[in-house]
Amino acid sequence: MPAYRVAKPVRGVKYNGHAMAGEKDAWAQVGKVGSFGLTIGVAMLVCGALGRWLDARLGTTPVLTILLFLAGGGSALWYGIVAILR
Repeated sequence: MPAYRVAKPVRGVKYNGHAMAGEKDAWAQVGKVGSFGLTIGVAMLVCGALGRWLDARLGTTPVLTILLFLAGGGSALWYGIVAILR
């Protein structure tokens, strides 16, 4: 008896020899969610850094950092929701 078992085909699911047909769609969804998180993180980081730089130049220490950090997160969230709903 082999050390592994071969899965039996499931009715209604096509098997192409490498991956189940629905597996590719599942990875596409994982990619969408991953890019959504990355988009939010990068936008907040860039806007926060810009706010910190502007605060240092203008002497308004926490104000612009907080505002731009929240604006970056909000805009990325909006973009992500619109992209997922397409």
